[in-house]
Amino acid sequence: MSSPEKKELDKFLFDYKHVDQETGLKTSDFGMKWKEVMTDPVKYHKFVKFMKNFDNFEEKSKTEKEVKGKIHSFLRTGQQDLGKNTSTQTPELQKINRTKGQYNPFAKLNGV
Repeated sequence: MSSPEKKELDKFLFDYKHVDQETGLKTSDFGMKWKEVMTDPVKYHKFVKFMKNFDNFEEKSKTEKEVKGKIHSFLRTGQQDLGKNTSTQTPELQKINRTKGQYNPFAKLNGV
């Protein structure tokens, strides 16, 4: 664990800056969050699901990051490949250049 991450966790756990209204005891951010999770059934259910798959939590987040990175690199290379074969000429100029020098039987009618 890096030093800034450790300091942040220590502050979250051990910085007793809140006073509990019911008991009058000082609590940390962790204590406030714990009380919030224990009193809200939806958050408690999420907590139980997290604890059930606790060992897979870090593996899942690493896998998600790897997949996102692969998708990002795939999209970047795809965009670079799209720009390689594009022509600078408009479709009208391409048509004129393709037909240049060919006999046009309607040239006198069109004024070309």
